[in-house]
Amino acid sequence: MIALVVALFAIRKGNRNSSAATMVTLNEAFRQAWRRFLSAGEEAERQHEFAELMNLLEIGCAIYLEGSLSGVSRELTEEYLGNTLSLLESNDDARKRIELLRHSSTTFKYIRRFLVWSGRCGHPHKLTGILSSN
Repeated sequence: MIALVVALFAIRKGNRNSSAATMVTLNEAFRQAWRRFLSAGEEAERQHEFAELMNLLEIGCAIYLEGSLSGVSRELTEEYLGNTLSLLESNDDARKRIELLRHSSTTFKYIRRFLVWSGRCGHPHKLTGILSSN
């Protein structure tokens, strides 16, 4: 019985450590992606960096939705993703850029799923409509 308790504790501790490492890595990637986008000079470069930022948001939403994060790391990631998507939905330029990036019904499917999930939790986003239309 003691071995089972120790094993469960080790698994839980390992999950939290893994979640924290994932969150720190995502945070650093977002920091760099935002810096590249905001410092891009030419329009083609800005659009490319925005696409990279959206791809990172897609990855972040996918990681969140698959349940790879736990504890405080999950809570902080959810808050960051929700706040960032709210920022994007309130910006006309960002919405136009997103529309240019949509190539199929599966483009940004994990962002869309995160937004739908978020809406069910009482935090609806206007981007859900933009990402759902073709």
